[in-house]
Amino acid sequence: MTDRLLSRYVEFPIQPGRERAIRLCIEWVIRHQDADGAWGGIQPPWIYSLMALHTEGYGITHPVVANGIKALDAHWSYERDGGLYIQASESPVWDTVLTLQALLDSGQSPVDCESMTRAIDWIVQKQVTAPGDWQVKVSSVMPGGWSFERANDSYPDVDDTAVAILVLARGRKAHSDPTAIDYAMKRAVRWILALQSSNGGWASFDRDNTNSLLTKLPFCDFGEVLDPPTVDVTAHVVEALAHLCWTLRDRPIARALAFMKYRQEEDGSWFGRWGVNHIYGTAAVLPALAAIGEDLSAKYVGRAGDWIVEHQNADGGWGETPASYVDDSLRGVGDSTASQTAWALMALLAIPTSRYDQFIQSGIEYLLSMQHDGTWHEPQYTGTRISRVWGRLPASRRVTRAKYFDSTGTRGWKGIHDQLQSLPALLPADGLEPRPIQNRGPWARRRCRISRFNSAAFSHRNRFRQEPAHNGPTTQTLPQQNFGPPFVSQNREAFVPPVLKRSCQCH
Repeated sequence: MTDRLLSRYVEFPIQPGRERAIRLCIEWVIRHQDADGAWGGIQPPWIYSLMALHTEGYGITHPVVANGIKALDAHWSYERDGGLYIQASESPVWDTVLTLQALLDSGQSPVDCESMTRAIDWIVQKQVTAPGDWQVKVSSVMPGGWSFERANDSYPDVDDTAVAILVLARGRKAHSDPTAIDYAMKRAVRWILALQSSNGGWASFDRDNTNSLLTKLPFCDFGEVLDPPTVDVTAHVVEALAHLCWTLRDRPIARALAFMKYRQEEDGSWFGRWGVNHIYGTAAVLPALAAIGEDLSAKYVGRAGDWIVEHQNADGGWGETPASYVDDSLRGVGDSTASQTAWALMALLAIPTSRYDQFIQSGIEYLLSMQHDGTWHEPQYTGTRISRVWGRLPASRRVTRAKYFDSTGTRGWKGIHDQLQSLPALLPADGLEPRPIQNRGPWARRRCRISRFNSAAFSHRNRFRQEPAHNGPTTQTLPQQNFGPPFVSQNREAFVPPVLKRSCQCH
């Protein structure tokens, strides 16, 4: 009905409000252009934004359009077989934190590895301190997350932030400047706590983004316009907070645990949105449960472990096709891959029982047999960017995350806990609990959105009418909220309450 009415509106000779709406949309697009010239860190909004600006009369010489086109010649594209290919997305932050996690799992330390120290410094510098669209719903906390992509400051995500916290916590003691890491972690923990949804889970980019009415819009052909809380993201947050000595006694962890238990499938597995699929979700949950000290002899944990071993392939590996997103009968079914085998091993090794030993040993033998030149080739798609749409992550970044058998054949983490004993406990009592956020009504939310437009979009209204249509509005650097310089000791106390240190007994 709405689509038919809008179609009639477009054909009607008098279209009240159309010009103003277009101006606001164009201003929003311009304001959200990334520093590298793209939009949102992924290809679709980047290309569509250029198409929209061109349709509205912006020439290729306009700075906004020129920067967007110039990005094609930078890190976004590559040549192969005589053709130029545009990457759908980049993942330097995600790649870096997972690589650091793999190096830490294998016993490497920043003390002995300059590359790890440089990578940790780079991660600290990439923390997003600029305002983003998440502030429409969460306005009580300053920014502090990390993005998946290279230059996407508008949309930091909880998943990358959680793994960044985990890596920084583990590498903090061996770093030359632990105070900078402490500040970055405290700011990130605050941000993550503020984005916990009302059901106890965490989504990637927003809080309580579950209004299914948006999926009914005619142009939502992707079908994935929502960002609901998911088990895999929640589990990564729980595991990260566990390395900061959070336990089941802390309310955010207790709520997250209840969410994960509620979302367990009848077959014992967990759904994973950002990796394929139930193997990934289950592999995220079980290590998180172990990290917070959950009773791993519980029946629901055993059901998850049994589901994993039931889906092991004859070659010793595990695999799952992306078709499992639409066909439940294909859960855990597919050709063996290195990454999914590593995920399955992570799940089984989190459960302290010997009844899975033979399955673990077979999985390890599969990985060893498939390794070539120190890495693993994986043509299958196992990491989804948008569920059921597209995305792939190389296997080698996942395999070294799996726990291992040492020379005696016993299971164990390699070098995980030895650097955590002196880490300050970042507990809600330390002032990291976000201020209570009142349930604002629709007018208050609308007023918040209007106030964000006032200084940016509405003030340029006259300029739109005065400038030639083929040039469009000139770009300006919009004022940003000043959160103070990070990592400056004389200003730090103004933004981060003192940390109440306590002996960390959780590990």
